[in-house]
Amino acid sequence: EHVWYDEQKGGEFDLPVGGTVKSADSGQVVIMTVDGDEKWVKADDDKAIRVMHPTSATGVEDMIKLGDLHEGGVLHNLLIRYRDPTGCKLYTYTGTILIAINPYQLLDIYDQSNIERYKNQKIGELPP
Repeated sequence: EHVWYDEQKGGEFDLPVGGTVKSADSGQVVIMTVDGDEKWVKADDDKAIRVMHPTSATGVEDMIKLGDLHEGGVLHNLLIRYRDPTGCKLYTYTGTILIAINPYQLLDIYDQSNIERYKNQKIGELPP
């Protein structure tokens, strides 16, 4: 099960992070965060753990469609798309806004065939 884990430190930049439940025994829940950290939380701590909407677990091309539309959800979606095993998805829509992630490497996605494919297309007609 995918969940949001919030350490509730109260810092200005502290956000809930995505994770998966690894086990839930004897009043404790073990969560593995997207960063690979293992967290132990009391099962009844509903402030630290919240169920993640399925769209946030798999990622979306247009973040307007996110079921968890908050700062942590937006960043988590960008991370999922960036780490996609089928190929780094650097571009993501938020309505008519295009968000780009810098991969810090040269990619072959800017060839003439892709340029022609997106030429004269309205935003949203093709995947970002």
